[in-house]
Amino acid sequence: MKTQQETLIVGKNAVFEALRNNVSLSKIFVQKELQANFFKELKEYTKKNNIPVTVLPGAVMQRISSVPHQGIAAIKSDIEFHGLQSMLDKLTATHPTLLMLDSITDVRNFGAIARTAWCFGVEAIIISADNAAPVNEEAIKASAGALLHIPIVRVSSLVQCLTTLQERDFQIYASSLTSEVHLNQTQFAEKTCLLLGAEDLGVKPHLLRASDHTVAIPMTPNFDSLNVSVAAGILLHERYRAMPSTNIITNES
Repeated sequence: MKTQQETLIVGKNAVFEALRNNVSLSKIFVQKELQANFFKELKEYTKKNNIPVTVLPGAVMQRISSVPHQGIAAIKSDIEFHGLQSMLDKLTATHPTLLMLDSITDVRNFGAIARTAWCFGVEAIIISADNAAPVNEEAIKASAGALLHIPIVRVSSLVQCLTTLQERDFQIYASSLTSEVHLNQTQFAEKTCLLLGAEDLGVKPHLLRASDHTVAIPMTPNFDSLNVSVAAGILLHERYRAMPSTNIITNES
């Protein structure tokens, strides 16, 4: 497995050259003592590509890279991230399914969800730029390679993303333990986006409010918690099962 040092791009010239050439970056680290105009220049690139930036003290930056770093370093991504609009423009399925993940930060859960999503024909997985599991070699391994095939869309705002999807005729179905509508009562729209949140907090309230529907997975009253990757599998299977037979395909990795 690669170490972080092996995937690190260090120094201003190297990082900005990567940005100018659209190299896919997982994260950028910046030393907080740097001048304001440096941050302004960097923001022009990171905002366009939804690349998360972490500002760190100089001492922490020194631990990230033992070589001269000029106050900036970046982690090169193991996959290529896709833009929301370009992904939507490339959709060809008559009944597309998208999967949005809210604050799912565990790498193994993320990988397992991606594996299931690929099996059930999900067109793309949408994640937040600032609070999501790293899409690294461990995640790719946990996904059985699915992350090398299924597009990952990274956005700066999940709420704005929901609005864009709704403008493109997608209906948003958010998973919620408190929903009065059970999964087996749900009629999915032709264009569906399933929204899942972290196990401890679930989908954030403002995202639930922005969704078109909430849905609960029926289960025994003695226990009300599923591993998020298991919940994703149940939701995706139900969506897949309800799709027209002409739209059901078999993906080959």
